[in-house]
Amino acid sequence: MSFEIVQIPVWSDNYAYLLIAGNGTCAVVDSPEAEPVLEVIDERGLHLTHLFNTHHHPDHIGSNDGLLQRFPELEIWGGQYDLEHARIPGQTRALRHEEP
Repeated sequence: MSFEIVQIPVWSDNYAYLLIAGNGTCAVVDSPEAEPVLEVIDERGLHLTHLFNTHHHPDHIGSNDGLLQRFPELEIWGGQYDLEHARIPGQTRALRHEEP
């Protein structure tokens, strides 16, 4: 399966990444705010299914609550340590180092 990757400007100096599948679903990687991401999702008529947080800093997890409000079934993936310490809002899946 191939994906289109869209950079979405967020804050004044950062980007979120939207991974768009050919079937109209998408995933977000590390976004500090939800609104710019939701604008692109709405413009393209997409359905958000996954959110990938590489770590727990605010510039990576700031959009979690806002995206969950719009897409309550959203799967949020992050690291095992972050899940164990409840550092990523809404995290549903823990990934381990070198997991296949």
